Amino acid sequence: MPATGHVNALNANAFRALLDAGRAPSRGRLRFQTIAPMPRKSPTRPRKTARQDRSRVTVDAILEAATRLFASGGLEEVTTNQIAELAGVSIGSLYQYFPSKQAILGELIDRHSQQTIEVLSAKLAELADRPVRDVLRETVVILLEADTIDLNLHRLFLDKLPDSGRLEQRQLEIRGMVEVVRRVFADRRDELRCGDPDLAAFLIVHALEPVTNAVVFEYPERLRDPKLVDEITDLATRYLLKD
Repeated sequence: MPATGHVNALNANAFRALLDAGRAPSRGRLRFQTIAPMPRKSPTRPRKTARQDRSRVTVDAILEAATRLFASGGLEEVTTNQIAELAGVSIGSLYQYFPSKQAILGELIDRHSQQTIEVLSAKLAELADRPVRDVLRETVVILLEADTIDLNLHRLFLDKLPDSGRLEQRQLEIRGMVEVVRRVFADRRDELRCGDPDLAAFLIVHALEPVTNAVVFEYPERLRDPKLVDEITDLATRYLLKD
């Protein structure tokens, strides 16, 4: 019994010390430290960025191989082993940069989005002093050309945005396009029917995006048809400009 009482006393003292250690000195409230869980690495994001030339060559080879395989076979049918084999790298090298084929697809989507924004920004900067209709037509052309990278691949991009964890990235891409167009419209406020460059840019981009994407799925044979470009441009012009 004495031994038991001694152990209980030690346990009580230890518990009291634990409470004292976690007690906030100012208000006497208990404050226990919690260990934050380690953040889980996303299976749809690259494991690391290629910084050296040799690493960039490896990553580019993986992305090029994936582009070819995804365009012909789709996401479900393609395996990381097939991508590594076509790229001429080991499966270990592939997994060093990408945890999954979804991450590879996501990287392709990211690069395509960035390229589209850069092309649109550069082209519209060249057209800063041209009529608004010319700006609209060039915007339509760029959006359609962005969709012609490979029809099957572009369909895959759109279909698998959730699987690749790129829904937010897609929203950022569209916001970027809105901002590029808004800068052009800001100097043409008097020409705009609604007189609001922010609203006009928002509506035009969000109107043109689904139309050009629909062409990919339902009218792919006319992607490079000047008549189609003219009709889409007229659609936007009649909304945007004053009579």
